[in-house]
Amino acid sequence: MGSVPTIAVEDRLAAIRHGDTGGTGVGVDFGPDGTAMAGEHSIEAGRREPQRAFAYDNLRAFIIVMVVLQHSILAYMVSASLEKPNPVLGTFIVVDPSRWLGFDVIALFNDVFFMSLMFFISGLFVWRSLQRKGAGSFLRDRALRLGIPFALVVTFLTPLAVYPALLVSHSGTSYLAAWRAMLTARGWPSGPVWFLWILLVLDCFAALVYLAAPRLDQALRTRWAPVFERPLMFLGVLLGVSLVAYVPLEVLFGPYRWFGQGLGPFWVQSSRTLLYPTYFAAGVAVGAFGLTSSAFSAEGALSRRTRQWRIAGVIAFVSAAMVASAVTSGVAYGLVFVLACALMGLAVISVFLAHANGTSRMWRSLSDNSYGIFLLHYPFVTWLQYLLLGVGLSAVAKAPIVFCGALGLSWALTAGLRRVPVVARVI
Repeated sequence: MGSVPTIAVEDRLAAIRHGDTGGTGVGVDFGPDGTAMAGEHSIEAGRREPQRAFAYDNLRAFIIVMVVLQHSILAYMVSASLEKPNPVLGTFIVVDPSRWLGFDVIALFNDVFFMSLMFFISGLFVWRSLQRKGAGSFLRDRALRLGIPFALVVTFLTPLAVYPALLVSHSGTSYLAAWRAMLTARGWPSGPVWFLWILLVLDCFAALVYLAAPRLDQALRTRWAPVFERPLMFLGVLLGVSLVAYVPLEVLFGPYRWFGQGLGPFWVQSSRTLLYPTYFAAGVAVGAFGLTSSAFSAEGALSRRTRQWRIAGVIAFVSAAMVASAVTSGVAYGLVFVLACALMGLAVISVFLAHANGTSRMWRSLSDNSYGIFLLHYPFVTWLQYLLLGVGLSAVAKAPIVFCGALGLSWALTAGLRRVPVVARVI
């Protein structure tokens, strides 16, 4: 999902603690370890805090849950198949004989927009964090929160998560031998945390932009205000840039090819190499302009027109599904994908701004632990799928077991680990 998992809400809210609201106007409570927590009261005793941070906190947590759901249903898709000759590098680690076409539709729905939305949200508070910390401290923080977890997960957790693929196809392979082979071979799987290394690179570029143009936020407010205040204008600019960033690469490589063979665990989806930076840059620009003065605020134009955006998002997804059922790549596919990606992303944001801008004990816990859930869930998913292979249940029964088990176990494990102050500083 720094990142949506590490959206750096603490950066945004800590700025308020030090008097630099950056236009967000959000109060915050701080935990004993110094990390930020969304709460019902501001740090000023007895004062209710405006509930403007919660929409994005909740959206971040929601997307992480969707990531867990996406991985949980992969084994039960009609289109699922093991990668040959190296199954640990495939999207599908376990393929169950029980399938359901509905999971293909859910997976397509998620795939169209949620990774781009993760990058957009990850960029929202980057500029304010750079202004408050400076480029050097900002990058040190990102290296701690993104780089170290990435290195640990790809070294220890991802090999454990993909090992069931070898148990299915090469039952005699020991785990230790498989682990050594994965880390030394040209195809080192990264699993879901490929997101982190790309985000770290993008954060580095953002820091360079900040050093080169520290007054970029003022220029955006002076010259580009209509784009950030009017959702349709923002959509038009986003679509124009996205078309240039995505369609040529999609035509060249196809929509699902991954690039990274021979580069260790540093994988990226070829067709989206420029699309994800586009959405990240869009998020940075919105944050630099000023979130609460833009269409993306709790009272902004997006939240006031949520019904229209929902309808547009549904129409865009149906169109994308129809095109995807007829063609698997090409200009037509690329055009409808870009349109659906933008409209669905803005629709989801509008829904959360309008209807999920509060908090509760469950939402707060999920938000606090979402990054850890993202890091830890994958082995739970694949091993539960593997253990259910011989169980006589339908796909519709197995997938919820995997989803609930992986979400609950990774949530509980994260909550336990975060009791350790050193761990809590990272996740």
